[in-house]
Amino acid sequence: MLFLDEPTAGLDPEQRVEFRALLRELGVSSTVIVSTHLVEDVAAACTEVSLIDAGRVAYRGTPTALAALGESAGGPGDHPIERGYTAALRAHRTPHARSGGPSASEGTAR
Repeated sequence: MLFLDEPTAGLDPEQRVEFRALLRELGVSSTVIVSTHLVEDVAAACTEVSLIDAGRVAYRGTPTALAALGESAGGPGDHPIERGYTAALRAHRTPHARSGGPSASEGTAR
């Protein structure tokens, strides 16, 4: 298992592309957990994504599904996955969306 915190911060665009390829390669035989704010890296290199908001799982799914949320969502972001990120967090933070308590996919990160 490999844990990486903001692994592409400070890399130039060419290095980021190379690093994404390395992440995909490593992910074939190992579990790689990446903490990043660069959601375009998630879209390019990851097969699963979890968004954590205030210690709670706000979203869990694939990058494709997260981008699909952004296809129909307005708001900030140039890429559908950026808009999906914002839409998922907004939905998680909306009181009526959580009135029934945590869903089966929600948990607490410690």
